[in-house]
Amino acid sequence: MTLEKINASQWRLTITMPAIPADGGDGGTTLPGGGVAVPGTGTGDGTTPGGGVVFTGGDVVDPGTGDPWHPEFIFYSLTLTATDNGTPPRTTLQKLNIQTTRGSSAWTISTEHKSLPPEFPNFPSERRFCSKNITSSLLNNPDIINDLSDDDRTILNATKALVDGFMASDEPVASKPSVDFTAMRQTLEAALDPEVTIPKRTLRRINMQDIIRRGDMCDRIMAGPKFPQPMYEPLRDISQDLLLPGLEKVPPNTSSLLKTNSRFIESYMVGLNHEFSRELLWREYPTDQRGSYFRQFWDVAELVPTQLELDTLLENFLIQYSITRVADLPQNVKENILKRYRDRVGDYTQLTDQERDDVVTELLHEELLEEHYKDIKEIHTWRGSKLGVNKHRPGEDLVLIIRGDLLKRYPNTVIYAVEAVPTNNGDDSVQPNMPEFTGNNDPGLIKRPIFKGSLPPDVYFLGFDMSEQQAWGCDGSGWYFVLEERISEPRFGLDVPSDMILDDWNDLGWHHFGLGTAFESYLTSTAPSNHVSGSFDTSDWNLNSSSSTISNIVLQKPVRIFIHAKQMLPVEEEEAYFEFKQDDSEDTFVIKLVDPDKIRQARNMLKGIETGNKGITGIIVKEKAAYNPDWSYHLDPDSIDFFETAMEVCDAHMSYVEEHLDEVGGAFLPGNRWCPWGSGLTRELTGEE
Repeated sequence: MTLEKINASQWRLTITMPAIPADGGDGGTTLPGGGVAVPGTGTGDGTTPGGGVVFTGGDVVDPGTGDPWHPEFIFYSLTLTATDNGTPPRTTLQKLNIQTTRGSSAWTISTEHKSLPPEFPNFPSERRFCSKNITSSLLNNPDIINDLSDDDRTILNATKALVDGFMASDEPVASKPSVDFTAMRQTLEAALDPEVTIPKRTLRRINMQDIIRRGDMCDRIMAGPKFPQPMYEPLRDISQDLLLPGLEKVPPNTSSLLKTNSRFIESYMVGLNHEFSRELLWREYPTDQRGSYFRQFWDVAELVPTQLELDTLLENFLIQYSITRVADLPQNVKENILKRYRDRVGDYTQLTDQERDDVVTELLHEELLEEHYKDIKEIHTWRGSKLGVNKHRPGEDLVLIIRGDLLKRYPNTVIYAVEAVPTNNGDDSVQPNMPEFTGNNDPGLIKRPIFKGSLPPDVYFLGFDMSEQQAWGCDGSGWYFVLEERISEPRFGLDVPSDMILDDWNDLGWHHFGLGTAFESYLTSTAPSNHVSGSFDTSDWNLNSSSSTISNIVLQKPVRIFIHAKQMLPVEEEEAYFEFKQDDSEDTFVIKLVDPDKIRQARNMLKGIETGNKGITGIIVKEKAAYNPDWSYHLDPDSIDFFETAMEVCDAHMSYVEEHLDEVGGAFLPGNRWCPWGSGLTRELTGEE
């Protein structure tokens, strides 16, 4: 068998079969010249090239000597099937065998299909081909059917009836699959999920050494510089929105509570250390680029530790040496501590043992406290942990934020938190656990801020080592945040004008001298007489009064404000109901929200605080809800969200959805997802509605 290229679109296949015997016995030569030719310019005798595919088969083969004869017809079909993906066309060779025993009416017809390897024939990959099969029309050629014997003609007729079916292409008819929009959306969302795509993209760009990836515990990190500066400040100086997004929505002269975002802090600090490692390498500093040069995000310079906290840190440090006293520390450990602070300690060799132990204790307190309040662990110890779990101190941090003129006018205000206790009045009221409130001599637990900061010009924040749940109080007590004027900064003056009757010098105001709001005159030695209680003695205010007496009268006592955390934390409501309209229609639709974040977002949208994502979207449930009685369907509360733009495939008017509710979930609103364009909240429904 040979394959020869004729031109750019034609090929010749030649198959050579055994010759027919000279004497055919009862029959004769099956085909004149022993060949079948595709009609063209050739003669069909297998010797002259024809215009197409040439077969020199179809012979009657004599299996041996004597009778009976076993005629066998063999037809071949070469199929060249085109492809659409640029690969070489698939080539299939089909063979049809028709056998019988001469003089018998029993016929045996069989086929063979053989897929040839890609390299046969080695067609150019850019060439497209069509199928070329033998059909019954080819067998009607007069050159073939003339001069046939009866037996040969019977075989030929049977072949013509069966050849189309046997020689048909085995390629299945291509069908267009239906489009599943829900599956398409889920696939796109999964493929575009930033929690999947960003780590994959990042990991492809990072080529970490095996030893770093393994985190060898015995491998030491090269020494590098350490920076104690709080790194929130350069971030704040770039943009305050990077530190506190939405700051512009905080009203003036207000206070609130926030939570720190550990994942953001850790990612920022990792990037900072990474870039500094590159800078060290660029400047030829000896480094393995694994140091943790920046570990302080918040400003802890004004931290005031308790003695209990210092003793606990020192005790944990001594445990590693299996001792309980600094005096029992190995001598070399003491020496190393003293050497690190030689500039401060001076010649420590002149100190007595007790003095040396006292200095070492003080230095250890300082070192351990500084290390304890680092914001992140050393980065090489993170290993395979995720962002948000590498905080150096356990627990959450709650941040008290104050915006307004208070701290600008009184920058030295003392701020702390004090534990609240029940009042035992038979109700749920609480009071600060302080002697002046409880009458107990033992003061309650007090927490000082562990870090402070500011966002110019009028925002101040203080971090406290407590969780939101602790601040709220599991038993209804919780914590008070206290703003206290320093008693070491006395002020002298009178109260602002009011209608208060003077019966105590502490309440003395400008209006008691008849000055009202004008303040157009100096105070004189004349005693106050306006709005003064008849029983109150004002004789201490006279010309002969000493300066100390007058100073004591006008001394403004320090002010202390208590704000319970409950007043600043959001109330976790179980559910809320909102009404929305669509476009200019008067129809209304009621939704139920159960997510506290979504409830707050909806209320902010109604107040105009949040201007984006005005549309409402959710999954349709084909049942009437009691809170949405005008419609035969409602939105699943857990699926409701707000959008700014959405695909048209989920848009429909609420009345149209009602009329075609049976079709929802199919081609109409696939997946039951409804996102009505032009929808917007109009109001929140109260419990009475």
